[in-house]
Amino acid sequence: MSEQQATRTNRILIVEDDDISQFLINKMMTDLGYHTYIVSNGIEALEVLETEKFDLILMDIEMPIISGFETTRRIRNSNITEMSQIPIIGISANPLENDAEPFIEKGMNDYISKPIHELELKKKLDKQLLK
Repeated sequence: MSEQQATRTNRILIVEDDDISQFLINKMMTDLGYHTYIVSNGIEALEVLETEKFDLILMDIEMPIISGFETTRRIRNSNITEMSQIPIIGISANPLENDAEPFIEKGMNDYISKPIHELELKKKLDKQLLK
C-alpha cells in the first residue's frame, strides 16, 4: 500500500475530551487526508468500536469517566478481534511523559505529546498504518 493510498482510505477514531484539541487534531488529520470520527470519552469510544471499524485510534490519556489507559485495556481485552488489535497512539499533555515505553506497556502502540505537530503526527501515523 502506498503512502498516498493509506492517507485516503484510513479511518481514524479520535478520542479526546477537550473541544479545542478535538478541533486541532481533526484539522491536522483532514489536512493529511484521513477520515475521522470524534468521541469525547472512553465509554463513547468503546460503544462506537462495537459497530464501526477504524484503522487507528488517537487516544487522549486523561479523560473523564475512564482514562485512555483504561479504555485501551478494555479494547485490548475485547472479544472482537478487529477491535482488540487496532493500533492506538496515546496523546498526553503531561510534559513529564516524554517516553513511549509506559504507553506501550499499557497496551498502546505509540505516543505523541501535546502540542501535537503535524509532521510528527504524520510520521507516527505512517509508522502504524504502513506496516
